[in-house]
Amino acid sequence: MPMIFTPFVQNLLPVIMAGAGFGLLIAIHECGHFLFAKLFNIGVPAFSLGFGPVLIQTKIGETEFRLSLIPLGGYCAMQYSTTPEEAQANPALNPARDFDRASTIKKTIVMLGGIAFNLAFAYVAFTLTNYGTRPLTKARVTITSVLPGSAAEKAHLKADTVLAGYCEIVSTDGDLQTSRYVEFSEDSTTTQEQLCAFLANIAKHPNEPLSLALQDKSGTPERHDVLLGDKNGVGSLGVSIKINNEEVPGATQTDSLQSAFQKSVRTVHNAIATTAMAIKRMFQVRDTASFEGPLSLFFQTFKSAQAGARELLSFLGQISIMLALMNVLPLGALDGGQLLFVLIEGIIRRQLPVKLKETILLGSWFLFFGLVLVLSYRDIMKFVAAYTGA
Repeated sequence: MPMIFTPFVQNLLPVIMAGAGFGLLIAIHECGHFLFAKLFNIGVPAFSLGFGPVLIQTKIGETEFRLSLIPLGGYCAMQYSTTPEEAQANPALNPARDFDRASTIKKTIVMLGGIAFNLAFAYVAFTLTNYGTRPLTKARVTITSVLPGSAAEKAHLKADTVLAGYCEIVSTDGDLQTSRYVEFSEDSTTTQEQLCAFLANIAKHPNEPLSLALQDKSGTPERHDVLLGDKNGVGSLGVSIKINNEEVPGATQTDSLQSAFQKSVRTVHNAIATTAMAIKRMFQVRDTASFEGPLSLFFQTFKSAQAGARELLSFLGQISIMLALMNVLPLGALDGGQLLFVLIEGIIRRQLPVKLKETILLGSWFLFFGLVLVLSYRDIMKFVAAYTGA
């Protein structure tokens, strides 16, 4: 019995936990829209986790709750533009509860509800992971992958290498460069702040040398001098970086609820800054190297689940922040795009043509799924290379 149970705990259970974690983040986001819509008496005919064909559905009150096939998000459908014919055919439909009849401020709050709930979850998640007595950990900034053809590859940087520090470029005057050495802290919150400064420093200095202090898998210290790349005037190193928290054997740390919340505020604000920087870079240089695909994110969630509930909750908090900021983007398929429609209609005091909104929505969905396919293909190639040793 133990031999059968052990593989379940080590493999299948973390997969279930990772899947449940993703589902939880989607549900939290859509609940933000749902609860504010209910607060303002706006009809909600459908609430779905996932897109596409419906697998399971049940109706509670006026709302049909669905579990759908494609697990790339969800939706909270609002009652919209009820015609007199529809109201006559279905007495339960009250045109006064249409989303488009609500005030601009109410519609804005409803559209921001999902983003707000994702951020609120991140604060709660990081507070819980810091609260109480737990094993003492030390942060390690780790290079998880190196982009082919990048400045990092040309300097022979390798994946699974610890970044111990770097020479921060303070100023450059001709051939004379002023720099100072920055050693990454072992405190995870401080390290996150340092990492944000590190990425910003790289972006500001294209085509300039950068000195890195590294440790290989055996812990041997190395130094690499990298000539940063230039992508549309933005400095580029060409690596994916993650902060790993390693337990210190036999050591513990304790935080009160107040201390844990204070740490969570710093963590969330640093994560927002880092994620916003990555999104800005994606549009500046038209490069998705800073973003993980859905398969890679699920694999990292699986590894976090294997490490324990605290690690899983911490990683879900990071993903929740990413979801919140991605949804701010003014793309029709995202909350930011829908909010843009709401604000424009509030300014011009009339509805935009339905066909125009549908065309923008359809186009943005094609872009969104195209990006998902590109990132998924990159994930698959990365896994194949790791498996074959290429």
